[in-house]
Amino acid sequence: MDEQTRLAKFESMRKQTNHKQLFLNHQELAKHRDRVIRRYALDAKVATSDIQRQQYYMELKKEKLRKDMKKLDLRREKTHTYFRRIDNRHLERERTFKYDFANPSTNRFQLDRILGKLFTLPSIATNERANKG
Repeated sequence: MDEQTRLAKFESMRKQTNHKQLFLNHQELAKHRDRVIRRYALDAKVATSDIQRQQYYMELKKEKLRKDMKKLDLRREKTHTYFRRIDNRHLERERTFKYDFANPSTNRFQLDRILGKLFTLPSIATNERANKG
């Protein structure tokens, strides 16, 4: 009898401890689960912020590239117009020096234009201004 009660008591204690242990295990698991969830949520948050940061920097780079390309295009356009202007000057010079035998009056006009260009050079103009003053 004594033996049986002792066994029964031991069994009940074992069940209780098992139950307690199970409960504790469950609590630990829940804590762990919460921790894991929190950690993954943080990781996800960090990952999303990283992605956003990368996207932001990519946008900045794109904007900078766009600006640089615009600058280059403007520079190219400027040089292009400059050289085109030089080419046009060259053509204009050729045009002005061509002598039209059939129409001498236009030749006089062209010569006047050439002479006008020659006499409106800055050095001559400043000398004339200095002489007037």
